[in-house]
Amino acid sequence: MTLIDPRWPPARVLAAVAGCSLLLSEAMHGVIVADAMRVPWVALRPQARIHRAKWLDWAGALDLDLRFQRLPASSADEWSGKAWPRFGARVDRWFVERAAAALRAAAGASPTLSSDAALHRSQDRMMTCLESVRRQRPIMVAA
Repeated sequence: MTLIDPRWPPARVLAAVAGCSLLLSEAMHGVIVADAMRVPWVALRPQARIHRAKWLDWAGALDLDLRFQRLPASSADEWSGKAWPRFGARVDRWFVERAAAALRAAAGASPTLSSDAALHRSQDRMMTCLESVRRQRPIMVAA
């Protein structure tokens, strides 16, 4: 497995996704990019419940039946709900081993990929909306 860091420059992220045979992601934007690039993906259930609804909304737009794979917390801080672990936080081997086992299981799950027709319908809707916005408002470019 290779970690793709979303803080990388966009070209590097896109190249890394394109090089995947399978993408595992808790981030909806990760699977959107993978799906658009036709890279099969596995959705890892977001830890924060608030993020799950947007996944379902997006999946509905592409006629996808989401099958989230559970990924348990990989640290005590993550388990307790802290957004970012403290610098130098103690690593609890039990959390890491449990998360690693879940990642291995997720990698063996059936991957998802929208149909070509669903992707094209979505792209057509997007282009129609962009064209409508472009016609309504002149694009201003600051010099």
